[in-house]
Formats: sequence, structure tokens, C-alpha cells
Amino acid sequence: MNLTNLYTILEKERSEDAIVTVKVQLNKNHQLFEGHFPGHHVLPGVVTLQIIKELTETECNATLFMYSASNIKFLSIVDPALNAMLIFNLQLQKENDTIKVKNSTTFTDGTIVMKSTTVYSTKH
Repeated sequence: MNLTNLYTILEKERSEDAIVTVKVQLNKNHQLFEGHFPGHHVLPGVVTLQIIKELTETECNATLFMYSASNIKFLSIVDPALNAMLIFNLQLQKENDTIKVKNSTTFTDGTIVMKSTTVYSTKH
């Protein structure tokens, strides 16, 4: 999946309780939106999961492979023309070769976009 230039990280904060908060701005002109959906652009849910994976890889400085995903709830449609900024709140739990991520993604006004729990492995 080519997400090059899809989003830009604007801010990143780490708390003491292993929560990483990342504010990103979507590129509303990215070619991904031309096909999803023509005339009414929407960020695909699978792409949101990929962004979470990429943010986690950067934070952990590791290549990750999704092991499982659960409790995935998409609660708001992301139209990049209307809401180009997203805030990803990632609670990371590292254990041996796995990283569990509890995510809550919101718009800047606090409206929840999605929630999910994913487990990644550092081994393929």
C-alpha cells in the first residue's frame, strides 16, 4: 500500500503511562482519494489501520506484522476535505516479541473516529 505523502505528522507527545499521541494532517489531494470514493472522498478504514501500524513502527523503531485485531469500531466518516486533521492516541504495551496497541482516533474537536486493539509481532 503506497501511503507516501498521504499524511504529515504535526505533533507527537509521549506520556509516562506509555500513551503516544500523534496529530496528523491528511493530504486531501492524495491519489488514494480519487478511487475512494470519486466525488465523495473517504479515508478507508484499512488505511487508518495502516497509519496506526506505521506510527507504532516509528515509535518502536521496528518492522511490525499484524498478528491480530479486535474491537475495531469505525464511529465517524473521515472526509479529508472536511476533517483533514486526526489525533491518534496509542497506548502501547510491549511484551517479548509483541506490541499491543489500544487506539482511539479523534478529530481535533474530540469526536471519536475509531477505536481498535491490535497486536503486532516483530517476527514474521
